[in-house]
Amino acid sequence: LVKRLYSKTTTEISLKGSSEDREINNNYILEQQLQYRLPFNTRVAGFAAYRLKRYPLIEQDSNSIDSYAGAKVEQRFSGDRRVELTYRYDHNRAWDPRNNYIRRTYTLEFQTPLSIKRRDSLSAEMRYAPRDYQNRTTRVNGVRVPRHDDRWVFSVLYERLLRPDLSMAFEYQFEKRNSNDLDKIFTSNVFGLSFTFDKWSW
Repeated sequence: LVKRLYSKTTTEISLKGSSEDREINNNYILEQQLQYRLPFNTRVAGFAAYRLKRYPLIEQDSNSIDSYAGAKVEQRFSGDRRVELTYRYDHNRAWDPRNNYIRRTYTLEFQTPLSIKRRDSLSAEMRYAPRDYQNRTTRVNGVRVPRHDDRWVFSVLYERLLRPDLSMAFEYQFEKRNSNDLDKIFTSNVFGLSFTFDKWSW
């Protein structure tokens, strides 16, 4: 837009899956971001998005508008290292009011190359997302209280460039959800191996 100020508009469609919420749904997202570049390789940005969630017919009461807004700060260091801190607030408004909730997400990311030629890189992310349901209760010590969840996610990703058009990645993710609804507590460990081929990378 002007010197140091940038605008970015993103549209995204994901079908039959959401890694963020472990749900089978379709997501349609339109996001607008404004980014300002400060001296010393620092960037600050604000963003807002309009998001639609659509579920299979048997779960259509979960269909919702889940808009969100937030901000992030990114610091870049010499050698292509960077640290990014993000805060996001979203309000899920579903067809069935029992599925309405407010979520706040705090994310810390770190990325660094592991070799001089930058053929190897390591990324790590820590995410904390408390969620408060507005119209859903659970029984705690014999008393009905609003349901509250706390979700922690830690992931680490190792990437290696095997040749100019082929890369390999290995990922580990640990996830834990605590809740005052005992049926919703879980812990998960996920390992992944992927190969990416880019025929246009020459």
